Order: sequence, then C-alpha cells, then structure tokens
Amino acid sequence: MKQQEVLNELPQETVRMLYRRLSALTRGEGTAAPGEAWNELRAVFEYAVAKMLEGDLRAFGTQYSRMVYLCSRCGAGERLRAAMTAFARRAAGEGPSSPQELSERLSELLYILYGFSGVRPDEEALSQLLSRCEQAVLSAPQGADSRPALSGLFSAVVTGVSPMRIQQARRYYQLEVLARAQGDVREEKYRIVVAESYPSGVIRGDLMRLREIVRPYWAVNITDLKQGATPSLLYTTADTLIVLEPDFLVDVTDIAACFDGEQANANIFLLSKLLPDRDSEAMLRGTLINDLLDAYLEDEKADPRTVFRQALSRNLLKAARYGGETVRRIWDTVVAEHRDNIAAFARGLQGQRVCVEPSFLSALYGMQGRLDVLTEYPDDPALKNIYELKSGRPPGGTALWPSHQVQVACYDMLLTSVYGPRRRGTSALFYSSASQYPVRNFLSSATDRKSIIALRNELIDRVYRLAEGDLSPLEALDAEHFGPLPAYLREALEQFASFYRGMSSWERKYYGAFLSFTLREMLAAKTGAFLRPGREGTASHGYASLWRDSYRRKRENYAVVDSLSLEWYDRREHVLYFAIREPVEHTLRAGDPVVLYPYRGQRDDVLHNRVVKGTLRAVENDRLEFVPRGARAELEYFRSEDRWVAEHDMMERGYWSSVAGMYTLFSGHSAARGAVSGTLRPGEEEFPYREQAKLTPGQNAAVRGALRAREYFLLQGPPGTGKTSGALMGIVRNVLDCTCDTLTILAFTNRAVAEIADRLHRAEIDFLRLGHESAAQQDRTLSRVAEGMKINQLREYVSSRRVILSTVSAYVSRADDLKELFPRDVVLVDEASQLTEVQLGGVLAGFRKFVLLGDQKQLPAVTLQSGAYARVEDPDLRAKGLFDLRDSLFERLWRYAEQQGFEGVRAMLDTHFRMHEQIAELVNPFYQGRLRSGTARQRACRQEPRLCFLPSQYEPVFKRHRGEAETVSRLLREIKQRYGKRFGADTVGVVTPWRAQVGVIRAQIEDDPQLSENVTVDTVERFQGGEKDIIVVSMAVFDPVQMQLVESADAQGEVDRKLNVTVSRAREQLIVLGYEPALQASVFYAQLLEKIRRGEK
Repeated sequence: MKQQEVLNELPQETVRMLYRRLSALTRGEGTAAPGEAWNELRAVFEYAVAKMLEGDLRAFGTQYSRMVYLCSRCGAGERLRAAMTAFARRAAGEGPSSPQELSERLSELLYILYGFSGVRPDEEALSQLLSRCEQAVLSAPQGADSRPALSGLFSAVVTGVSPMRIQQARRYYQLEVLARAQGDVREEKYRIVVAESYPSGVIRGDLMRLREIVRPYWAVNITDLKQGATPSLLYTTADTLIVLEPDFLVDVTDIAACFDGEQANANIFLLSKLLPDRDSEAMLRGTLINDLLDAYLEDEKADPRTVFRQALSRNLLKAARYGGETVRRIWDTVVAEHRDNIAAFARGLQGQRVCVEPSFLSALYGMQGRLDVLTEYPDDPALKNIYELKSGRPPGGTALWPSHQVQVACYDMLLTSVYGPRRRGTSALFYSSASQYPVRNFLSSATDRKSIIALRNELIDRVYRLAEGDLSPLEALDAEHFGPLPAYLREALEQFASFYRGMSSWERKYYGAFLSFTLREMLAAKTGAFLRPGREGTASHGYASLWRDSYRRKRENYAVVDSLSLEWYDRREHVLYFAIREPVEHTLRAGDPVVLYPYRGQRDDVLHNRVVKGTLRAVENDRLEFVPRGARAELEYFRSEDRWVAEHDMMERGYWSSVAGMYTLFSGHSAARGAVSGTLRPGEEEFPYREQAKLTPGQNAAVRGALRAREYFLLQGPPGTGKTSGALMGIVRNVLDCTCDTLTILAFTNRAVAEIADRLHRAEIDFLRLGHESAAQQDRTLSRVAEGMKINQLREYVSSRRVILSTVSAYVSRADDLKELFPRDVVLVDEASQLTEVQLGGVLAGFRKFVLLGDQKQLPAVTLQSGAYARVEDPDLRAKGLFDLRDSLFERLWRYAEQQGFEGVRAMLDTHFRMHEQIAELVNPFYQGRLRSGTARQRACRQEPRLCFLPSQYEPVFKRHRGEAETVSRLLREIKQRYGKRFGADTVGVVTPWRAQVGVIRAQIEDDPQLSENVTVDTVERFQGGEKDIIVVSMAVFDPVQMQLVESADAQGEVDRKLNVTVSRAREQLIVLGYEPALQASVFYAQLLEKIRRGEK
C-alpha cells in the first residue's frame, strides 16, 4: 500500500504539544462533553493552520482560502489536501453527533498533523487512530463527482488566473477555482471562462478589468454562471457578478462616494481615508435635519424647536465650535427650506411600519450599510421600501446625483441579500430642501450592480495590497495619476501629494510601515487574516464570525449573549433594558460597541435580519443595558421578537483614524514629529518648582523633570508607585499654579480616566470631562455643564477651561472641534505604554509639549497580528529604535533617549506602596532592583508565608484545568472564613491566562453568593490598575509550548510583562497554582518558582 505523504511544516515541539492536548480526549480526561471535545479538535486544527502561516505576508479573507494557499505552498498532495478540506468543512458545522463520529474526526486531525510534520504521536491510542485513518484514506477509491449544482451563487477560492486571450475578436481569460458542494466536505476543480462580450450585445469591461486585480487564493462569490460542455467548465454570462473577498464588508457610503466624479474612481476612497475627516457646517446641519426627520416619523406633532435643542445636546462641541450665530442660521435654513418637506414626507408614510436607520450586512456582496428609512407592511412582508434622506443641494428637476443613485442601489442590493429575491418595493431619494419633487424614485439596474461590485473589488485590491506592504497605490494619489477627480477634492489631493512629497525618506518608510501594520490589524479584526496563533479571546474569522461561527462556537469563544429579552425602554435616557435569560461567560463590557439582532437559531441569523447597532451602557450577570445609535429606538421591532442576540461590533473608523493621524503628525512642525523621527534633541527650561511635602523624593524629582522639559517627558510608574495620585497630580497642580498653559489629560481606558477624575475632584481642580452621562463626576461632563446654557455661553465656557479630561479614543473623535475652542498647550497621556505608536502620534502632534506616563514593563498595547508581521527589518528604522511595530511610542522614546544619552527627558518612580517586600522582590529585577517599599506595613513580618506555590497535576486540556479550579475554590472558601467580617471586594482576586479557565473557576464558586459577588476572577488584562490583599494565580497549562502563549516578553527578552502585572496586583500574599514541568520551560516562571521556594523557607 502506498505510504502517506509527509511534509515538514509544523515544528516538532508544536505538534507534540498538540498531540498531548488530543491525548486527553482518548483517556476521557478534562473535557468529557462531546461539544467541548469537538471544540478542542477544532481549536487544535486552527492553531496548526495559523502556526504554519505565521509570518506569511499575504491576506486571506476566509479559513478555506488560507488552507488552499497553505496546501499549494507546501506542495501537499491530493489526499492530504482533501483531508484538510474535509476537516475544515466539518469544523464550520455543529460537530459530531456520536462518540464514533468524534473518534473519526480525531483520527482525521491526526492524519493532518502527521502529514504536515512527519511526527507520529507517542501515545498508543493516538497512534492506532492515525494508522486506521491512514489505511482508510490510502485504500479509499476516488469519490463520485460532487460538484455543486449551479444556482444563484457559486462560492470558491481562486487557484489560478490565465493570461488574457482573444478568440474571434472576443477577449476572455480563465479562472481556475476550487469549490465545495453545499453539505459536502469534498472540493472540486473548475475552469471558469470569463468573457467580455455576449450574444445580447452586452460588453463587460468590468470583468476584463477584474483580470488585473484578481489573484490566487482569494475567496470569490460568483453569480449567474452557465454550464459548459463538461461539469468542470463554466462560463460567465451578461449578468455575472464576481465579488472578491466577500467577508470583507465595505460600507455603502464608501462605495457611493467613489461615484462623485464623471466616472467611478476607487482612489477617492483611499484619499478620503488617508486624510483627517473634513468637517463643515453642512455636516452639522445634516445631523440636525436627520434628527428632525426621526422626530416627525415618531410624532407628526413634534415641536421643531424642542427637537432642535435635543439634537444640539447630542452635538454640543460642534455647536459650540460654530457658535450661536451659525447655529441660528442653520435653524433658519431648516425652518425655511426643510421643515415643511420633512413634515409632509412623514405624513405620507402613515399606515406603514417605519424603521429608522436599520443596518444590514451582506456576505453575498461584501457590503454593509445603514439606510435612513425603511417602510414595511404587516400584511405584505415582502414589500419593503427604501428612503434615503439628503439635506444638501438637490439637482434640478427630478434628477439624482450619481453618488446618491449608487447609494440607493447598494441598499437595494443589501435588502435583496437579506430578504431574498422575493423582496419587492420602491427605492427613493428624499431631498429635503427641494422646492419641487423632494421624493424622487430610483430603479436600480443590472448595470448599476455591476459597476458597484467592480468598484468594491478595486477598493479591496487597494486595501489588501497596502496591508501586504505594497505601497504602489499611494503613487496614484497625485494630479497626474489620480483619474477622474471631483472639483471639491482638488485641494485635498494637492494636500496629500504635497504631504507625501514633503516627508523625509525616513518618514516615508515609517509611514509605509505603520500604514501596512494598521491595515493588517484591521484585516485581522474583520476577517481573521494575520491573527496571532492561539490568541486568547479572538474568533478565527474576526468580525466575519458573526455569520461564520455557530452560536455554540460563539459561546465557547465568549463572544455572544444570545438569550436577551426586552424588559423596558427608558425614553428620557434612550436606554433599552434587556434580561439575560441564560447567563453565560462573555467578553462584552460596558462601553463596547455591539450589534443586536433576532435569534432564529441559524448560524447566519445576522445576515437575514436587520441589525441594530449601538453601545453597551452596562452589563451584569442577568441584565444588559443598550443605547441604540440615533435618536429613536424602534420599540415595535424589539417587541416583535422574543429572543435577541448581542455581539461585538467592529469599528473600522478607529483604524483609519490612526492612519490619518500620521498625516497630522508629518504635515506640520511639532515636538511630536521631531521626537518620532529622531530629529529633535530635547531640551530643558527653568521652572519655579517647589518640593511638595506629600510627595516622595522620587515623585518630586519626576514632577520637577516633567515641568522643566521643553518638548517632552517620559515618566515611568512601576506598580503602586503613585504615578497618578502623586506624580500626575503634582504636574497638574504646578502647571495650573505657575503657568497660563492649558492641560489636556488623556488615558487609554475609562477606568484610568475615572480615577483621574476622582483625584481632580477631590483636589477641587476644575475640569471638563468628555464622556457619556453614566461616567463618574457627571456634573463635569459636557452635557451636564451645558444644561441651561446658550451656545455662545457654552463656547465661552469650554474656551475658558484650563483642564480637559478624556479617553484617547473620545478625544480623537472630538479633536477637530476642540482645536477651535481649546488651546492645545500641554498634554498628559496616562497609560501611554498601552497605546501603539501609530495610535498616539497624531494625537500629540497638535500640542506644544507632551508628557507620557506609563510603564513599558507592564502590559503592552493590545494588538491582533502575530509578531512575525510586526518585526522591523529596515536598518534606517531600526537605527531610531523601531524594532517592533506593536511597541508603544513611550517604550521607543525611552529606549532612544537612553541610546542617545538625552538628559532630563525621563524618570522612573522608585518608591512603591502596594506589595509587601517579599512579593516586590519577585518583580524588582524587572526594574534593575531599584524599587523600595514606602510603608512599614510592606516590611512587616508574619508567620503565614507571603508566597506560596501549589503544584498541579498533569491535565492535558488546553486553557482549562479542573483540578486547579477546585483548589482555587477551596482556597477562596478558606480565605473567606479566615477574614470573617473583613472579607470583601478588596480581599482576593483570581488571575488566569485563559477565558476558559475563568469560566471553570466561576462555576466552582457560583453556589456561594459572597464569593461570586466579591471575588474578581479574570484574565490579567482586566486586572491592570487593580490590587487585592491576596492574588491567586491559576496557570492552567500542561505543556512547555503553551508558555509562549502565556508570556509577553519585552523586546530585549528581559521582562515578562504579563507576569509582572499578575504578581504586582497582590498586597499581602501571592499563591500560584500550576503544572511545574510546563512552568519551568519559561525562564521567567522558573525564576519565580525558585524565589517563591526561597521565600517559603
């Protein structure tokens, strides 16, 4: 019998770790439930695929396209590739229905792991399963043809693209693709002849242009194909649509904007994303008009003045920026030109069910959008009408602007995708200022759909090329190469072209590196491309997991709450309250953007219902508070469904804002530009500083240094050293007392902003907080301050403040308005080491001076992509200290200042007030032994050991350890008993690297309300900034390879940042549980265990 082919793609230590994970399933250890066992098989498979692709700078929109590429790159034979395809197809399903089927899936996975590594499992049971699978595969006859029957949609992965050919004066080319039949695990090869001209006379130039951008291993959706002479030969037709990478959803407004010129031009999209958003009075007017329409649709007798005031209350900074006179002019315009049309339009919709701002997702066309008004008819569910409001200047007569036509045509496609071809209805533009024909119908055509998909494909091509490091699309952004250019964009194009030419060679390299890095982060979030193997808490398909993953899988990934039922709506607060019928572990947190949609039990429910987007105001075990976008909540829709689903939304804008921030950074002269590019040698200036008795000598020195620094200062605050309470507050007091400067205080998290707000409040320092009304110190938020004020009074109030406080993300969204109101003198950024360089550079560019506070020895910025993609190889970039694109600007500037010998730009606080000395000694080496305790409590002796290691038994289950969970439960009950009445929320916390282990531990203590309510059990990321008397650590590892996933080593390999944060949360005692042979594989944990054992003696 022929031997199985083997490759050498998986490292031996990795595959042996995976075998050990799988061996637990054959012995019945740990994960006994079939669902959990199937999840383990799937996780092993996806980890192996991601590991083999790690470092390959190619974007893949689907798991299937990744595998097709991997098999091709490795030269995998037909049998191994077929096994990969079959397992992947089954992995997308609900899983085996019997133990026998589970055993078959396990044997198939073993076959794949062996095939890609050449390493056989040592475990006898696994070896036997592998042998049986080999015999079955090698002796199996070729299966019958399983080609999918042609229907409306054909999904495939491109494997080859032929040269352009001409036959009888007709151009054509061929696509070679792999596709799988619905419900079948096998794949089949096809040739698709893509022709330019058709018997009907239709010429498809768009399909010919597609030849220039389509590439192997891209996923495609193809409609309206024709069968050829053989089952494997297919032909395009006059109506064929070919959608590239359909899991990457492009926003409808981005597509429509590219049709603003004489012809469609994808460069318009790119130009708009690379430059900061341009604001105008017209945008504020449009927002206010949209709110007025919403109000009239809800109540035709709504008072326009009341609506206008409410709308302004949601746009206070923008209103203050433009001033009272402008706002009055806008009001006069709305009354004179828009109000009557809006009222008449609303009356015309009486008797219909009106849906305001519904969102739709289409993985068929690769688009998403939120239209203004959708009307439905209860007695005719297929009838749905589209209305899109436009408040700008209308074209004459009954004409429509081209971009508006395209936008409505896109919405028409979205509704067809969501509701199917049976959907009927009209589509119309509502020009609210038109003196004649304000409502203008538009019937989209097949030509519109072809143009839309062709343009969308060009956008995909540009984004993917830039993400992969091909910067050639930027070369087209000048007047010579841009293509059709609307008049209103001429200035913007010249600005970008001048900017790009004006950067130094080093700055262009920097710009290109971070542009690609940021787009890879976006692709990882949207489709799962470039994801780091084994990354905790991230679905393998990114945002596409909304429709790619089953509900069961989403629950296993802690990504969903799928048992919501509406309780009531608070109209004044605009909050919907939901009960959670079946509490589950999840990663949804207050402040997160989320999507809500009805539960129907199908994997792709989100693609067949309208989606409601908004923000979580609060979430508890049995309750969720949701604030929908827009001014109106569609109660009838929420009441019509018994069960709702909440999942994370994906905000693409944040990534493009970071990119546009680089334009801000390099388009002017600032301290930030000089610091980033390494051309600035920072200096000092005199400052009348007086020592503050309440501060330690180290804090006084740091505050003095920050105040004397002329351009920038870096302040490192190790755990518990009073970075916020001492140093930051010292800087604030002195700037306010001794200068006329304004202060902008920013932080990465809401938790840090809340802490700073509390400190400012207690110090009786006046400040304005940018944030929502649920924030602490509500009286300092803009909405509360503005109550009873006129616009000009508010403008004067904001302009006269000396301190503004905000999260970085909230500030970025308001920076354009603030710069017109608030002088940008000095900015303090707390938690600066948790922000990537590209996230922060543009923010700092507007300020004369910046002070960054952080600790590069603690948790780094949260990123999705593997370090292999972020590693910097360019010698010019490395010469300025740029080694890893994931690093913070704080860390790089600290390193560069040290390298260049810059004096007076950095300081480290060295006196800590949290950890007992014995605990502090575990992390002191990370700070060159410079930390010293600041209180007698930290030096006190006691009989009970401060440090304790409890070795765990071997449990080869990935990210779970039931034995440790049981031990943790027992420890918590003992601690509760020992503390008695003193036991509370600050007593003890449990840290573990894995979300799965969080769930296992919480399940162990859910029977004790005092424990479940007072003990925080979470991953280390959720603990940064917190502290407890006792920290219990459950490592839940079984294999040395896992330690690579647990660690977060710095660039020099001297500090494990996660370990530092974990240990330093403890005030009085640290208890570590773990399987010692695995822990010893890490130099950091080996040293930790050695020190604990010395401390126990």
